[in-house]
Amino acid sequence: MTDELLPLDDAPQFVEDEAPLPSRARRLPIGAEHQPPPPALQSGFVNPIVARVASTRPAPARRPAPEWWLALRTVVVVGSAGILAAFIFSYWTPDSFLSDEFVGGLQSVNSTQGPPTALPSPIPTYSTALKVGVLTGHSGPPRDTNFTVDPGAVCDANGDGIPELTELEINTAVAQRVAARLVEAGYQVEMLEEYDPRLPGYRANALISIHTNTCENFGVGNGASGYNVEGNTLNPATLERDSRLAECIAATYGQVTGLPRHFGRPPDLVEYHVFNKISVDTPTVIVELGFMFENRQLLVERPDDMARGIVDGIDCFLKPGSVLVPTAPSPGS
Repeated sequence: MTDELLPLDDAPQFVEDEAPLPSRARRLPIGAEHQPPPPALQSGFVNPIVARVASTRPAPARRPAPEWWLALRTVVVVGSAGILAAFIFSYWTPDSFLSDEFVGGLQSVNSTQGPPTALPSPIPTYSTALKVGVLTGHSGPPRDTNFTVDPGAVCDANGDGIPELTELEINTAVAQRVAARLVEAGYQVEMLEEYDPRLPGYRANALISIHTNTCENFGVGNGASGYNVEGNTLNPATLERDSRLAECIAATYGQVTGLPRHFGRPPDLVEYHVFNKISVDTPTVIVELGFMFENRQLLVERPDDMARGIVDGIDCFLKPGSVLVPTAPSPGS
């Protein structure tokens, strides 16, 4: 078999898309495939999965500063700026910056400035004055609708049916003076009628009902003289309190007027209708100023003394220690 040389055109040719084999394969140490590339080449290596996750992960939200911190920071900044500005202005301001007239005006204002004037408050204020009710016995519309006036007891010496003196006249004169004295002493006073519509559930620090005893002549030595004071005994819970009010008025009234105390207790006195109407927390007494026949001169001529005796008794009860009262009741029948 003869060896024949092929023409050059028949020699093997490389296809253009086939890459030539490297002349020499480089051997890598064991585990080198797991080592990170050099720092210069790391920026070029991006794992597409990691990049995709990183691009979809939301950035962490920045926690806002609390409001109190912002407010405090604002106050500190503004205050510091104000102090700095005031310091700069006061330190570097020359004395000639303010005119003499302006400085003189400031000095005159400071010298004439007085205490601030109190302005009336729009908020309502509530009075703390002690409240006393003064009831004029037999005043107002009578219970019997056949009459227009309830005169109470009457003195009709000649029997002509025209009384020369009525209980209502005496009661009114004394009650008005009692109210005036109480107002002058700083009390809050309410004038009430015998059957006043305000009586049911009425509340006050004290309630005084002023009456006068009969004008009937019982004869000498029958005890129809003197005054009487009766407290509300219908409520055992307030018995001690009402008794103390009664004793205060009895002591001062007898001391001022000089009348003896009459201890009679007729039903219209003990079961006085007002006792059942008022609030249980209102101390109440009924005062009989005297007998219209036996004590007529005092009842007509000394209304101021009678009023002072009653007011002193109210002071004794509501303002303990303000009035000197006798230790024993006035003598009576």
